[in-house]
Amino acid sequence: MTRVSGFRLFDAVECVHDETHWRIDMTVATVGIREFRAGLSDFIDADQPTAVTRHGRTVGFFIPTKTDLSAERAAFMQAASRLNELLGDIDVDDIINELDTLRHEARA
Repeated sequence: MTRVSGFRLFDAVECVHDETHWRIDMTVATVGIREFRAGLSDFIDADQPTAVTRHGRTVGFFIPTKTDLSAERAAFMQAASRLNELLGDIDVDDIINELDTLRHEARA
């Protein structure tokens, strides 16, 4: 098969076009489901996909993404700050007591 053109999606995946069609060349690590669960943080930080097997049969693929969550964190912090402004001087203990009172009244 003669390779005409190709491009890399990420380190482990390369799309290759020959004379008739596209195909994907992929390097995939294979691990058992117990090993996958035990080492999940390592697989999240990996650069290549992982085939997860159970009793020797592939049951799924894990494809890690390198995502920058700073925008989501900033939005969350802004929302938390806005919530604190809206709550103002409300006492959490007063809210809990009011909910307890309403719950006891509903039961009666």
